[in-house]
Amino acid sequence: MTSIGERAFYGCSGLTSITIPNSVTSISPLTLLGCNNLTSIIVEKGNKKYDSRNNCNAIIETESNTLVCGFKNTVIPNSVTSIGSSAFYECRSLTSITIPNSVTSIGYSAFQYCSSLTSITIPNSVTSIGYSAFQDCSSLTSITIPNSLISISSSAFYECSSLTSVTIPNSVISIGSSAFYGCINLKNATIGKSIEIIGNNAFKNCYNLQSIIINNPEPPACEGVSTFTCSTKVRDQYDVYTYATIHVPMGSKEAYSSAYEWRYFNKIKEDMELDGKVYYAKLAVKQGTTGYTEQPVKADETYTIYIGALNNSKINAVTFNGEDVTNQVKDGYYTTPEIKAKSILSISYEDISTTNVKEISNPELKVTGNDGEINISGIDSPTNVEVYTTDGKLVESKGSVYGDTSIQVKEDELYLIKVGKRAIKIAM
Repeated sequence: MTSIGERAFYGCSGLTSITIPNSVTSISPLTLLGCNNLTSIIVEKGNKKYDSRNNCNAIIETESNTLVCGFKNTVIPNSVTSIGSSAFYECRSLTSITIPNSVTSIGYSAFQYCSSLTSITIPNSVTSIGYSAFQDCSSLTSITIPNSLISISSSAFYECSSLTSVTIPNSVISIGSSAFYGCINLKNATIGKSIEIIGNNAFKNCYNLQSIIINNPEPPACEGVSTFTCSTKVRDQYDVYTYATIHVPMGSKEAYSSAYEWRYFNKIKEDMELDGKVYYAKLAVKQGTTGYTEQPVKADETYTIYIGALNNSKINAVTFNGEDVTNQVKDGYYTTPEIKAKSILSISYEDISTTNVKEISNPELKVTGNDGEINISGIDSPTNVEVYTTDGKLVESKGSVYGDTSIQVKEDELYLIKVGKRAIKIAM
């Protein structure tokens, strides 16, 4: 026997198992239609290719190895390198499946309409998943996407209505159109730092989305006008743009707030996820004697920081996110407001090693820095102002300055500001 014809076992409701000999090279569509009690198929060695569109639909293309396929619990042998298109199409009794590391590709519609499948782990060997591969797997609650995957195809998880969270690894650069369309119970989505393109309708009608973490500082391009929208009948009650929070990397909030489609979200928060549970913001402490340090801190909390005098220097001015808070320093300690996003605490110090501060004029003189600009205030008489780098290079000189002035400088540098006889150091 070399082939099995169309509908050959049509309606054999009592058939529970079948062995296909190695002489068979083709199995026609609908061969097993209506074999509702079939629980296993044994494909003997030697067969090269099978038409998978049968009632079982669990026949996988394999070169030379036996494949035992059960409807409820299926283990794919290590010899299999690809799961063919529609391989498990509409296997509605399939509850679990083990995919070995030998598999490199999953074809289109491979598990479509497997409505009893609850979870699946895709190994790191898989580099491609075909479109609609897991479409309408309505019982699927979790999915592990490997770091080997570069793109998620269109409709890959279309209407997986039980899926509650998804993590898309850093290897993925594109998410296809309608990839997660209609995942109505999806609450949390984490998207890796390499993502560049998100297709039209990719998250449409995911109206229970609460948190979207995006690790790419550059906003991904949204191909359509409805990447995150909900249909009219649910928009008023479940408006993703109003209720979902977008978590973006430090320094990228402004970019997302102005980028197409992302700008419609009311809640865009700068932070980073360190342990998968607690959100963090970055606090930079810039000190005019030692440069600056940057560290993650828990968002929505206050922090008390020691900023007392160092060696032969005294505190000249303290700013938090550009606001002068010098008067809030108590016994050398400053307590921040609740930190909501990336924050900068800047401290300038005055050198008192050669001068008695009590004898210095301009007692209200302050030097502060923010966004690449050094601000000098409180000059009570015409005075020369000079700005130097720590290696002695003159950056700018102004003569006979009175009142306030400002000087543009490069970030991430230490500077020495001379105002008359006074020398003040600041980190930018």
